[in-house]
Amino acid sequence: SVDAGGGRLYCLSRRDFETMLGPLREVFESNRILRSLSNVQFLQGLSEREMTAVVHHSSSEWFQAGDCVYSEGDAADRMFIVLSGEAEAKVIQEQPPGVEGEGGGGGGDAAQTVFAFKEGEFFGVECGDAVEAEGDNPLRRTTVTATRRMECWSIRRGIFLKFLSHIPELVSAVGLRKKTTA
Repeated sequence: SVDAGGGRLYCLSRRDFETMLGPLREVFESNRILRSLSNVQFLQGLSEREMTAVVHHSSSEWFQAGDCVYSEGDAADRMFIVLSGEAEAKVIQEQPPGVEGEGGGGGGDAAQTVFAFKEGEFFGVECGDAVEAEGDNPLRRTTVTATRRMECWSIRRGIFLKFLSHIPELVSAVGLRKKTTA
């Protein structure tokens, strides 16, 4: 401790500070994410309880420029909201013989950018598609790659279906279909 003219000033090591901080770190992170997500227009209709539940059951993920978030054909087990950075979605299109793709030479496959995503936008909503068997995940229809360093909020399929599948922007984005029993 140091005498600071009538008071005492204490100095903590980083390790001791982090130990004292303990569970407050999680509270700070949760509040940061809640503030970020409250700026996402389509989420503004959620109640505070719903938003807190979504945050509690989801996670933040970081991707560097060039990182693949997911590939076409992967299981659609979650959706993403871009908190910062950018990404693009591409589809692979088979090229007929004699037509040059990205690699040149004709034939083969070519990737075509179909969407670009920036802060406040979402992707991966095919996780809300109906599936044939309980517990199955639908498959991704695009490959998404970060084009700039990107932080996303990753929402698992079950949480998406429970809290977000009623939001009109998401419903229209993917044409959400609920399984019906006859």
